[in-house]
Amino acid sequence: MTEAQRYPDDFDGIVAGAPASNMTALGIFDQGWNAKAMLDANGNSTLTVNDLTSLHAAVLNACDTLDGTADGLISDSQSCTFDPKSIACPASGGSASGFCLTPAQVESVRKIYGGPRDEKNRLLYPGAQPRGSELNWTGWLVPYAAGMSSNQGGFAVASVRWLAYPGPRTSLTLDDIHFTSKSFKDIMGRVSGIYDSIDPDLSAFRKSGGKLIIWHGEADPAVPPAGTIAYYQAVTKQMGGLARTQEFARLFMLPGVAHCSGGQGPDKLDGLTAVVNWVEGGKAPDSLITSKVDGSGAVTATRPAYPWPLMAVNTTGGPADQASSYTAQPRKSANQTVSWLGSFSPGYEKTCEWINGKWVCRYAKS
Repeated sequence: MTEAQRYPDDFDGIVAGAPASNMTALGIFDQGWNAKAMLDANGNSTLTVNDLTSLHAAVLNACDTLDGTADGLISDSQSCTFDPKSIACPASGGSASGFCLTPAQVESVRKIYGGPRDEKNRLLYPGAQPRGSELNWTGWLVPYAAGMSSNQGGFAVASVRWLAYPGPRTSLTLDDIHFTSKSFKDIMGRVSGIYDSIDPDLSAFRKSGGKLIIWHGEADPAVPPAGTIAYYQAVTKQMGGLARTQEFARLFMLPGVAHCSGGQGPDKLDGLTAVVNWVEGGKAPDSLITSKVDGSGAVTATRPAYPWPLMAVNTTGGPADQASSYTAQPRKSANQTVSWLGSFSPGYEKTCEWINGKWVCRYAKS
């Protein structure tokens, strides 16, 4: 994403998978929020790995068929509004189903689904943990075992120690990340221009003849897919609408897929051939065939991925694990937009260099 935005003449074609392009807001505020939301007053995780299967089953029960296909995958995570309170433990403490969420667990999961918020309940990242990603929380949000920290907690602490300020602050912890508009504007204003790749103006890349394929798993526990959709929506607005944008840049969403690979859905794709055919042959990808491959290398499922805002729906009644059963249908959340405290605006980029022994950063276009 950085190449397409800052160095548009470097590559004729780019495939960007699960891009962590909104890195400052992601690493500090989104991941820091998730890490803190998962901890109780004693610093222990409110959820364990063993809770995730039952939680995920409850989400599927509420949302699996909203995309038109009953297949154990959620194709349009933004249309799912599952509330963890619906499986809260009764006052008696028991549950007929054998699984329920304690008040502390309900609060944790609600915060994670709701995304990082400031003092006025405004989002500090353009998205949140997708419903349907619960089986992929192990390690990322829920520690592997008691006494361990989550991956997101580690990333958040590293980001605030090493990236957020002019010099390292090695003593900072999760408690030093403040979810306030003041802290957000201070940190983003200082370093977003250095680290982030969220400029929606891709006119130079388009002018150079560049082609861009972006893909993202709908069940990514590390980089909320809603953030990538929000960025692509900003690109379509900046670049003259969806049709004009799809002439050179297309987004594909993969149901059930975790961060970069893995998860429950078909996670293998050949983006290289697709972008070569687009660049060299002028054939834009109308779909990408994704596959699920088992440990022996055998393909166990295939499914088409269509350019956003379309999604694959089993309209034929054929086998759910066969790509031929699916056709392209509009996703219900296509017109949803996310309002957050930041923005996707051109001209924020900075370049930095040593000048007379000092590290000086200036706006790149100044």
